[in-house]
Amino acid sequence: MASTTKRLIFSATPHSDESLLGYLIRLTELNSYDTPSWVLQLAGMGSYVSTGSIAFDARLDLATLARLTGVTEKRLGSLMHRCTTSRKNVFGDCFVFGTPVPRIAIRVHRPKVCPACLREYSYLRQVWDLTIVTTCPLHKCLLQDECPNCRRALSRTRSNLSVCKCEYDWRQMSLSPVEEAELEVTKRVHTLCNLPGGFESSTKNIAFNPLSDLKLRELLSAVFFVASQYCSASSFRRKNKMIARFGSSMKNGDIHSFFCKAATVFRDWPSNYFSFLEWRNTHMRSPNESRGVNRDFGEFNYALYSHLASRAFDFMREGFEEYLATRWDGGYPSHLRRLNKIPHRVKRFASRREATEMLSMSSEKIDQLLKMGKLKATIRTGGRARTLLIEVSTIENLKIERNDSLDKKQASKRLGLSLKQIEALARCNLLAPRNPHDFRSSSVYSIKEVDALLVKVKSFVSRRRRALSDKTVSFTHATKSLASRGVDAMKFIKSILNGEIRPRGVSTDHGFKGLMFFHSDINRYEKCVNQERFIGTLTVREAAEVLKARISTVQFLIKQKILRAQPLRCYVRISQETISDFSSKYVLATALAAELGSSAPYLVNLLKTENINPIPRTDVDGKPSCAVFSKNKIDKEYQRGLVIPGRLVVRSPRPCQGLNS
Repeated sequence: MASTTKRLIFSATPHSDESLLGYLIRLTELNSYDTPSWVLQLAGMGSYVSTGSIAFDARLDLATLARLTGVTEKRLGSLMHRCTTSRKNVFGDCFVFGTPVPRIAIRVHRPKVCPACLREYSYLRQVWDLTIVTTCPLHKCLLQDECPNCRRALSRTRSNLSVCKCEYDWRQMSLSPVEEAELEVTKRVHTLCNLPGGFESSTKNIAFNPLSDLKLRELLSAVFFVASQYCSASSFRRKNKMIARFGSSMKNGDIHSFFCKAATVFRDWPSNYFSFLEWRNTHMRSPNESRGVNRDFGEFNYALYSHLASRAFDFMREGFEEYLATRWDGGYPSHLRRLNKIPHRVKRFASRREATEMLSMSSEKIDQLLKMGKLKATIRTGGRARTLLIEVSTIENLKIERNDSLDKKQASKRLGLSLKQIEALARCNLLAPRNPHDFRSSSVYSIKEVDALLVKVKSFVSRRRRALSDKTVSFTHATKSLASRGVDAMKFIKSILNGEIRPRGVSTDHGFKGLMFFHSDINRYEKCVNQERFIGTLTVREAAEVLKARISTVQFLIKQKILRAQPLRCYVRISQETISDFSSKYVLATALAAELGSSAPYLVNLLKTENINPIPRTDVDGKPSCAVFSKNKIDKEYQRGLVIPGRLVVRSPRPCQGLNS
């Protein structure tokens, strides 16, 4: 047989990336045969072209074809997708440029061409046989698998490389341009197969994409797996296509759209992956399951852990588990691998048992916190079962709040204030009390808020140098002193926080107790406060100055209720109206004696000899300075020009001006 075999009249050397069927069609065209079957019959290969299995058969003898073409068997064998084993297996692996890939990922029965490549290079590329290659990265266009003239699929038994059986020349076909992003999958295949049109090494890994680390077989599996989800969702029959074998009836343009969607899932990892899982959860739930992962991701979950069991796809499983833990609202599937290793802080939900461990509380207290609204939960029902899902974010917030909390006694010690003063701060909205998280105290306060209050107080501390005459007093002493003069502690604290009175130093005591003040500042502050509080009133000292009397005299008159005063603990205030009314009716013995150049005891005794007596309650033995006379009586004596017995003489009659002079 070998001795009688003749060479073809016209032969050609195959290109390095040419497909076997494309090479046979090119030989058919060169030798003007009707179909490639003539070449195969001369080579003793039967009618392999009609089935397309010639591209896969590892047992095929290429010796005769090699003698016909003058090409070595090894070179011809590189044009094939030989199976990795000698046994025929539709679901086995075949070699593509020396790399094993699933045979179902190769579609020789549905040829594709690039019109621009046919015009420039005039051969069919082997990489076009891959289902995943839907575009030409050299011309940035969609591959064509249908004649635009007769609307039929491209024939693999045609006699001309570029001409359809309807005599339409595909080289005249207009290109279908695609965006740069739509070339991503094809470029990755070209890069892995060392073909022109792939990613340049300088731009391959500009942005992180898990597809960049995959080999050709894993790239096909990952993209097919995701694309199959979109394909299944678009089908009314909802067939299970975990590692999709897209049928011969599906056009290249439709396949391209699914692969573009799949490629988007792997960009901006894992954000887009989470969005894809959310989409799948919404559109592809299992109608046979009532709840849980099996309902929302049954087939996907099974395929991810069985069909894609290789460690190369760990990134997809880890992303899936992170989604379940942090975003999925269907439960807490602790049975999944590695899911329990995810920290609680990144999970979305926790069970009641996990919540008790995280907060170190009993389940009863967890229920109380749920009732109070401190914890938020969702109840998922499935059949007769009910699942309580507690939001981990609320658990973490509660832990943060608990670590930032002080009870009333702790806040009192930290601020250096009494318990009553702490309550007053809360009433004045200077401290915000919280509901207790442990149910052991009536209220708690934020450590940050307490410390911020202390920082604010200390920011008002004046660093002015103390004079020798300045006496300092502590905060405690100042509050007691002010309280005795009618200024309560809360008013004093507010004034400190408003900067109305500044501390002059800080001692070693905690909080407010450590504040030091000048005694003169406290006195001025008290005077300003009481002037604002009691406008038109005088202190005992101020009233004594107006009446030209002793302080003890004014105090005596107040005690005898001759002068009306407003008592404030140990402090009193006298209105100016009261002083004016008193001056219009009475004359103090001390004031009259001073006007006449005499003394109060002598004046009182002389007036008594003339039957001019002090008003009741002021005629006290041993206290002539407290005597008060009726102003009308004194004025009458002045008008009469009375000469008082003794050395006291009124020189000229004039009305007594009393205290108004």
